[in-house]
Amino acid sequence: MVSAMKKKVLIAGSAFVVLLAGLGVGGYQWLLGRFDKDAVIAQMEASWSCRAQLDSTQVKILSSPARLELHGLKLAPKDDQSALPASQRQALSPEKVLLSTELAVLEVELKDLVDGKINVKELHIGGVSVKTEVDEDGRSSLQALFKSPGAVDAPKAPATPTEQAVTGDAGTTTAKGVQVTELKTEPATKPEATTKEAKPKSVFRASDMKVAVRVDEASLERGSVEITNQKNASKIQLSDVNLKLKEIDVNAADLAAHNHCGFELAGGIRVENLEKKQQVADIKVNSKGTMEPFDVSTGEWMPDLNLEVTLAKGSLLGGMDLGDQLKKKDREKVAEYGLNLEGVLLGGALLEDAFVKVHQVRGKVIMKGETRLVFPQYEIILNDGSWVNASQDLHNVKARLVLNADLTAKKLEEVKKTLSERFGKDITEALFPLAVGTLIDSQNRLSLPFKSKGSLAKPDFGFDNIFGDLKDMVKDSAAGFLKGLLEK
Repeated sequence: MVSAMKKKVLIAGSAFVVLLAGLGVGGYQWLLGRFDKDAVIAQMEASWSCRAQLDSTQVKILSSPARLELHGLKLAPKDDQSALPASQRQALSPEKVLLSTELAVLEVELKDLVDGKINVKELHIGGVSVKTEVDEDGRSSLQALFKSPGAVDAPKAPATPTEQAVTGDAGTTTAKGVQVTELKTEPATKPEATTKEAKPKSVFRASDMKVAVRVDEASLERGSVEITNQKNASKIQLSDVNLKLKEIDVNAADLAAHNHCGFELAGGIRVENLEKKQQVADIKVNSKGTMEPFDVSTGEWMPDLNLEVTLAKGSLLGGMDLGDQLKKKDREKVAEYGLNLEGVLLGGALLEDAFVKVHQVRGKVIMKGETRLVFPQYEIILNDGSWVNASQDLHNVKARLVLNADLTAKKLEEVKKTLSERFGKDITEALFPLAVGTLIDSQNRLSLPFKSKGSLAKPDFGFDNIFGDLKDMVKDSAAGFLKGLLEK
């Protein structure tokens, strides 16, 4: 009897073990199915208004850490192939692809999920290329990819400082030693709707993360971004971008104390005027500093950076003929005094590294202190507070154009000759050193204050009133000189 009972228990136990094993295998297969190539494509297209293409996936659920790889990911706008199953579609043509990556890797310690933590061992995105166009209304084609399917554009309204599009991260991303814990915060209260009109989708906020995040180090390599702006007829290209983030610490419950990361960036920036088919800038940049990823008052994603930047020797800035850039009234003004700036290039290749301290917020790069750029014929010294916003193709710069010694001597002789013909040699010789004294620096170089604003591709450039005092002094002195002659 006992023997028969033991036999039944063993049979039942064996059946239970087989059942558990079956459930385990079934659960494992279910998890694998969730990360199958077609399943990943379906999830992306269900979340975003795009067509996705993926070469393959590799999943290791039982390893420690668990690992997911995506190979050959491409995103493009929806087309006539989107309605077909992914396996039956034609391959995307290269010109339609707006975002692509060769490899994306995610490694996570699943055992930490038991403790309510997410421990990301590696986040790696390699070989990313991003292309986007900005239309006449300032809307990016890349933004449209990531809308929820069926979303309706909100009525166009004036932009506010917090309604900024976030675009441009691309390359190889790596995260090491990431530890994430759940936040014990109350859900945000949603304001009551006052109308039924469509509203702009909220920007990403720290509270959307639902977790506090600490990352020892994350990096991005070989980034590539191309932005074509139809309104301003400009193209901005970021190339060979290498980004490293260190000591990331973000906690939505206490952004005042936990909203920081270290920052290192190297890469190239190229700006082109499409109408004139002219290169405006081709810069090699190295920088380091700190960043606050979120706005403390609103919690919105709004990176605020303080950086020390090095523009490498040989970088090209401008290079346009200075005479061609002057407005008509400025050309007439300098010509009146014999100052000929034709053939003098506004910018060019840097003769030495330029060191810049900047504050960057909402896409605007603001100069802190004076910045010295040394070119073959002259230097440009940018004033504190000058700024550039490459993503919006805008700038507002106040600076001084300092001619080298040889060019200074040549231009001053031209001015002296012209004034002598107008006011006489004696008056010009007597007053010229005093009049131009305010335009001569400590190294006896001619220093001309100027300002430039508007589009980077089409700058509105002009000199301040550099010769106004000279004109008045010469006229007053000439009148006094004639008066003295008459009184004799």
